[in-house]
Amino acid sequence: VLFLWTNAMLAAIRLYHQSLEIVRPFTIISVIAILLNIAGNQLWLYGLDINIGGWNIKFNGLGFIGSPLATSTSMCIQLIMYYLWCFKIKKYHLKHETWNGWSLKKTIFSKKRVKEYGKVIVPMIISNASENWGYQVVILYAATLDAAQIAAMSCTFAVWGILWSFYSGFGSAIVTRFGKKIGSGNIEEAKLVAKMGVLLSLSTCILTASCIYILANELAMVYSKDPEVILLMKQTIRLLCGLYTIGGIGWCAMNILEAMSKNKVKGIINVATAWLGYVPACVWFMTGDNHKLLHVSAVSCIFLVGIVVEVIRSIALWIIVFCTDWEKACIEAQERNDAYDNMAKDENKKEDINNNNKLEYISLDNLEMNEDEVDNNKNKNDSVSDVHDALKCGLLDSSQAEAATAV
Repeated sequence: VLFLWTNAMLAAIRLYHQSLEIVRPFTIISVIAILLNIAGNQLWLYGLDINIGGWNIKFNGLGFIGSPLATSTSMCIQLIMYYLWCFKIKKYHLKHETWNGWSLKKTIFSKKRVKEYGKVIVPMIISNASENWGYQVVILYAATLDAAQIAAMSCTFAVWGILWSFYSGFGSAIVTRFGKKIGSGNIEEAKLVAKMGVLLSLSTCILTASCIYILANELAMVYSKDPEVILLMKQTIRLLCGLYTIGGIGWCAMNILEAMSKNKVKGIINVATAWLGYVPACVWFMTGDNHKLLHVSAVSCIFLVGIVVEVIRSIALWIIVFCTDWEKACIEAQERNDAYDNMAKDENKKEDINNNNKLEYISLDNLEMNEDEVDNNKNKNDSVSDVHDALKCGLLDSSQAEAATAV
C-alpha cells in the first residue's frame, strides 16, 4: 500500500514536469533511488556484519519481507528528493508560472475543473484499465498450465518490462511535444514531431528487438537453468520481439491521439481489441490442445495472439490518425486552452473581489477609528487652549480680562 501511494505521487510529479520538458533531474534522482534500493535489499534481506575501527556493526536480515521494505523505503526517499529539488530548491512551478500552489477550491472542489479533467482522464482510465485487466485475466488463466510454462511466462514478462522501458521515453516525448505544437496551432511542426517520433521509436524498437531475438537463448539461460524452461523461453522471447516491434507502431498512434485529447476513440479501440479479441482468443488456445493448431506451446499463444491483435489495433489507430482533421484538432486544442484560461481568470476575479471587500471593511473600521482619534485630539487641543487663555487672562487687569473673555 505504501508503494502504491508513493508511486502515484511520483508519477504525478514526474508527468507534471515532463509537460514542462524537465526530465533530467528525474533521471538522476531515479538512478540514486535504484542504487539505494539495491543497497537496501542487501541490508534488509541479508543483514550486515562488518568491523570498522574496532567497532563491530551487526544487523540481522529480515529475509523475504526485507525486499518490499527496501523498495518502499527507496520510493519514499525518491519522493522526498523529487519534492525538495523541484518545489523547494528549483521552484520550477513558479519559474514557469504554471501552478499557483495547493488549493482545494481550484481542484476537487471546483466543478468546472473536475468536469474538464474528467473528460480527459475517464476515457484514459477505461482504456488503460481494460488493457491491463485483460492481461491479468490471461495470466490468471495461464496458472492452469504446468510449472515450466508458468515460469517461462513470468520470465518473458520480465523481459517485456526491459523492452518497454526503451520505448516509454519516446512515448512521453511524443505526447509532450506534439501536444504543445497542436495547441499553439503549428500543424506543420506537429506533423514533423509525429514523423520524427514514429521514425525514432520504430528504429529503437527494431534495434532492441533484434538484439533480444538474437540473444534469446542466452537471455533465457540467465533467468533459468531448467532445460525445458529455456526451450519454452526461447520461443516466447522471439515472439515477444515481434509483438514489441509491431506494438511500437501502434503506440506511436496512441500517443498522437492522446496528445490531441482523443482518448475516447482510443479507449473504444483498446477495449474492443482486448475483450473481443485478445482475452477470448488466448483463453481458447490455452485450453486443452488447441495450441497445437498454431504449432506453438500453450504459453506461446499469449504472445502469438498478441501479435495478431496488435496488428489489428495498430491499423485501427492509424486509420483514426490519418482521418483526423488537423485544423479542427488545432481549433479544439486552442478552445480547450482558452476555456482553462477563462476558468483561471474567473477564479482570480472572485479572489480579487473577496480581497477588495475585506480591504473596504478594514478601511471603514480604520476610518471610524481615525475620526474618533481626531475628535479626541481636538478635545485635548481645546482644553490646552482654554488653559493657555486662562493664564493669559491672569496677567491682565479686570477690564482687560472681561474684554478678552468676551472675545
